[in-house]
Amino acid sequence: MRFLPAPIWFRSQLMGLAALMAVGYFGGISSTLANGQSDPLSIFDRAVAEDLPGKYVKGGCLPFARELYIRLNRAGGEVHLITYAWRKSADEAGIHAFVVYRDEDGRYWGMDNERYRPLWMSGTTPQAWGQFFSPSTTVSIRSHVSSLRPPPARNRVTLSRTVAVASPVPVERRAPAKVEGQEMIAAMSGQSQAAPLYFSSVP
Repeated sequence: MRFLPAPIWFRSQLMGLAALMAVGYFGGISSTLANGQSDPLSIFDRAVAEDLPGKYVKGGCLPFARELYIRLNRAGGEVHLITYAWRKSADEAGIHAFVVYRDEDGRYWGMDNERYRPLWMSGTTPQAWGQFFSPSTTVSIRSHVSSLRPPPARNRVTLSRTVAVASPVPVERRAPAKVEGQEMIAAMSGQSQAAPLYFSSVP
């Protein structure tokens, strides 16, 4: 089984993600969460919405993460969109995208297109979150876009999940596809500008 090749516009979309936060800010997006009011559509509801593009679709992690980031950014609060390259062995590697948001109690939650529900994350940085999502692999962050507008929290302390209790919630995933090792390693390390990018399920 081969990786699904990413669309040609993948790089341009990643470049466009940096503008999302500015669009949300300068567009005057109202936020009931940022105003400390109750939101009839909770952040959890937004994260598990069935109409998100790419949901449960192999190779659909980027459109899913991009749309979820936009929706959560509109709701207010602290939101991160992260893409990372993972490598398990010379011939088992890929690229994945997911979203992390912080709730009003200070906990960070991660969500991708393969999960049924958000996962309470360990750590407070993109590198730590990527490693937590793919614990059996080597992780390298490819891009990170964030909207840092923390909502009024009941508890300002960051409640990072401790390693002692950080056993990921079981989730059914497709087996990662195989690719030629040298080609993917070159793409991940930036040694080859012409090397294609690939989306994949995380191991």
